[in-house]
Amino acid sequence: MKTKNLEPLPDGVFSDCFELLTEESLQEAAEKSRWLIDNFLMSGSLNMIYASAGAGKSLLSLELAHFLAKRTDISKVIYLDADNSRAALHRRGLGSIMKFHKKNNKKKKLEYYDACTEKNYSISHRLKGKDLDGIVLIIDSIRNFINFDMKDDVKVTRFLNKLQLLRNKGATIIFLHHQPKQYGEENNKMYKGATAFMDSVDEAWYLSKSFTQRGNSKTLNLDLEPQKYRLDTKPQKVAIDTKAHTIFFRDDMTIGLTQKQYITLELAKEIINANPNGIIQSELAKQIVKLANANYYEIVGKNSLWALLAEFNDKLFSIETFTPKGGGIRKLYKPLRNGAASTTKDSKPPKKSKTKTSNTLKLIQAIIADSKQGIAQKDLADLLCKQAEKRQLEIVGKNTLWKLLDEYNGVLYRAERTQRQSGYGITKMYLPLLDSDKSEYREIIVC
Repeated sequence: MKTKNLEPLPDGVFSDCFELLTEESLQEAAEKSRWLIDNFLMSGSLNMIYASAGAGKSLLSLELAHFLAKRTDISKVIYLDADNSRAALHRRGLGSIMKFHKKNNKKKKLEYYDACTEKNYSISHRLKGKDLDGIVLIIDSIRNFINFDMKDDVKVTRFLNKLQLLRNKGATIIFLHHQPKQYGEENNKMYKGATAFMDSVDEAWYLSKSFTQRGNSKTLNLDLEPQKYRLDTKPQKVAIDTKAHTIFFRDDMTIGLTQKQYITLELAKEIINANPNGIIQSELAKQIVKLANANYYEIVGKNSLWALLAEFNDKLFSIETFTPKGGGIRKLYKPLRNGAASTTKDSKPPKKSKTKTSNTLKLIQAIIADSKQGIAQKDLADLLCKQAEKRQLEIVGKNTLWKLLDEYNGVLYRAERTQRQSGYGITKMYLPLLDSDKSEYREIIVC
């Protein structure tokens, strides 16, 4: 069958309606992107913060606006408030915050608008065509700026697409949102309306009051739990001094736990840290129950306990397995080598992943080359840890190690599956590459 002569497809066929990305444009965007608040707020991002009524959304966003407006790399913070009365704002100290910025900034860096109005307006239309680099836009709350059913996914998507366009022009956008009414003690961490609210943002944060909040304290302690982790965000513990108008953020890996889980984990940490040589799993469980009963604490059940502790392996303590004389496998819980780790980090640690990977690969190569006849996976891991400790080198953790070994199989060494010496189960043997496997390309490793 003959086909008609068709025109060849030209380059840049969609260039008249879309921007064709290049390596240069991506590099430029990467250079502009930066953490405004480490592991929490990225410049040029679209974010949702949602919570139940009275959790502290508006108070957090007010202090956040004050904090960001004081930064030299922020040109302006625009706050659109259609949710709070002026009396409430006065009690929260908006007047003193405005006085501070009027006194200390020549330019008006914080613009706080009472958006409770019957006038028709469009946020995207007002900001269209403007230079939005260094601009932070806070919307409190999103439901007050939507004149349609929030459950309508198509309409919500169209609305948020307009905010995405502002983000793409350089604006950092935060909008507040609400939860449906919660029943019982546990919060389902859901938000009101269409799935597009979650789908269209770079990060969604679930906000709650911290377990450590004291009723008579002038400091408000809040927990922020990321729901997407798209920007390598991390759970945040927030402390707000409502009198001095200061706000502090810190990473906290325990955020998202229920109160029972949090208390159980704290008890486990206390017991493990008191046993520098380690404590076996059964004894740890007994001591946790004993300590909880003595203090009238509610804790998780045994099945939930082991899953909870496994989640924090190599973060708060280490879990090792061993075979006793009678046979079987047991677990030993030990404090981390550097001492008991804190659940929070006050500052962002330097990135050492590339150095760790490089150190690990170099040691692996040397160990396998010396083995000649091959070395079993467990023996390789043990020898790797010993040599790293002896040379005072940082290496990757065990979970990452297994992935790394698979990634470089056939490149730096070869792995063969074999029967365990005990006769039960399969293990891997790592051997040097055969001469036929080697090539000039495999000798070049980028770490």
